[in-house]
Amino acid sequence: MKVKICGLTDVRTLCQVAALRPDHIGFVFAPSRRQVTPLEGERLIAHLQTSSAIVPQTVGVFAKAGRDELKQVLDRVPLQAVQLHHVEDTDIYQWIKERWDVQIWSTISITKSRVAPLNQNPYTLKEEATQQLSALDRCSRNVDLLLLDTHDPVHGGGSGKLFAWEVIPAYAAVAHQLQLPLYAAGGLDANNVGDLLSQYSIQGVDVSSGVESNGLKDITKVASFIERVRSYDKLN
Repeated sequence: MKVKICGLTDVRTLCQVAALRPDHIGFVFAPSRRQVTPLEGERLIAHLQTSSAIVPQTVGVFAKAGRDELKQVLDRVPLQAVQLHHVEDTDIYQWIKERWDVQIWSTISITKSRVAPLNQNPYTLKEEATQQLSALDRCSRNVDLLLLDTHDPVHGGGSGKLFAWEVIPAYAAVAHQLQLPLYAAGGLDANNVGDLLSQYSIQGVDVSSGVESNGLKDITKVASFIERVRSYDKLN
């Protein structure tokens, strides 16, 4: 099971998190209180590369990003993957692949919250998932990973809220057909990630606010989250 710790903004925390060996670390270039500039992202990754023996995969997070914005970041920051929210131009997947050697993570926003009644049968859910992913049919060859996240009306993701996990099997079926790994984000923390992993078949988890205290990364919470995921791996 893969783990991504997202929203790193300072060198000290970055190095502490990297020492815990998550599989991916995320830098937010979208509007957010965790947003970093291209210069800051470049410096953070450069410091990590020179100070750490093991560097997790570096992921840049973008929302409603245009080509100019992506170019400004990718020409400067040595990212290994880009995580895209609210893509309006699906041709941008191929455009990215033709210019940079990066993975593309396509984020799917789930509007159903964990607390709201679902009122949908499995067949309807799979049909909805298929429709939502239909835009990826012609560009799926340029997508490397699918990420489910709770819908945020402003930025697309990063809400810190749980979505209705009951939709996961429908998206997992479609992801399997596309031969793509499926990750989940949205409101995860050390207390609930075990429940998610024990109930649903996914390949990775992504966390940010769930490992924070007072809006800042809490290294104790990060360690606890990673330990919970690794413990699940040992049992399976």
